[in-house]
Amino acid sequence: MEKQRTDFFSKFCRRLLILLLSGIFCLWAEESPLKGLIPLEGQNLYTNTDIEFKIFLPGQNAAEMQIEENQTDEAGSSGAKLKAVKKSYDLEMKGTWIQVWFTFEKEGLYSLPPLVLQTKYGKKTIEYESVRITENPSDKYPRIVIAFANGKKIYSDSSINSPVMTADAGRPLKFTVYAQYTSEIKGFDWSLPKNAIFSKTGDYDYSSINQKNAGALIPIADFEWESLEEGIQIMPRIKMTLASSDVIFPEFSVRFKKGSLTGTDSKESPLFSQAFSQNEAPGRNPHEISEEDCLKLARLYREESKSIISRKKKTAARKALEAELGITPWLNRRLYLGDFGISTGISVFSIPEEGLNEVSYISGGNAVIVKERTGDWLFIKFGETEGWCKKDEVIVWTWATF
Repeated sequence: MEKQRTDFFSKFCRRLLILLLSGIFCLWAEESPLKGLIPLEGQNLYTNTDIEFKIFLPGQNAAEMQIEENQTDEAGSSGAKLKAVKKSYDLEMKGTWIQVWFTFEKEGLYSLPPLVLQTKYGKKTIEYESVRITENPSDKYPRIVIAFANGKKIYSDSSINSPVMTADAGRPLKFTVYAQYTSEIKGFDWSLPKNAIFSKTGDYDYSSINQKNAGALIPIADFEWESLEEGIQIMPRIKMTLASSDVIFPEFSVRFKKGSLTGTDSKESPLFSQAFSQNEAPGRNPHEISEEDCLKLARLYREESKSIISRKKKTAARKALEAELGITPWLNRRLYLGDFGISTGISVFSIPEEGLNEVSYISGGNAVIVKERTGDWLFIKFGETEGWCKKDEVIVWTWATF
């Protein structure tokens, strides 16, 4: 009798376990989309290279799921192309690895359509983490980059509309000269401007550059340019020998005048004049507010806008990063409805045409409201200042996504 009771109890437990596991698998198939298809660490996120995304699904059998590859057309419309998908069972970890490879034709921030799995319990979707793709250094010609202390950058291979900015006569205009897309710097020289004090204030060690970091901005030297008179002044020629190429920075000018151009009313609070100038915290170089910092800020704002239960925690995390970057925030809302963005360093114009009627320059890391879009331009609002800026200078986010 006791043996019969034990056998009955064992069979009952096995059936209960099967029912529980079946319920878990059904829930796994029916719950909201999974998140976590992330780029594999250590790979360069460059255009025209295979980028691998990976996720581990514990307790899932690779043989019991099929991957639908009908996302190719949808992804391709944004410049992303699906190359391959692989699923494999891991005996040691008791689960399935999903690996997906994409290539991206152009740089930018990508939000890929979710991966769809067909299981015996129904369909399941897995979302990709947004990924920012940069240009492949091997596809680019070497160039010189000049970055001013207020964050504005100009490039030797881009069309330059002079004057590039307005500065104060009699006050040093500081900037740093960089090289990019090169694995070797053989020479560097420059000429002197007229009616000005022009001096090199610092050198950088660039002896360790190689092909791996060729896409990064490689600092060469710091300069100060102090015009002794008002008016439009021509920047002296800068020349570098990068690898086997001689690169000469095209001629451009700066408008020097009394006072400073901020584009803000004098009655506005100090945080706006700070944002329109260097946006620099004590002990922090303004160049350290990188595009990665701006992207992280955009993500934190988006997480804050979506949060209900842990709103205070999300807000505190966002404000902590802003404090670390030396940014005084002005965009604080209960509801974030519409489009917003984080400046990566933007020139604002009164009309959507670069180089004409410049209103101001907004430093990287500052949040803006996006009010209108047209072509490659955005109409943005920062405090009481409104104007047009280039779309690729703002990391746009909404309540739902980037």
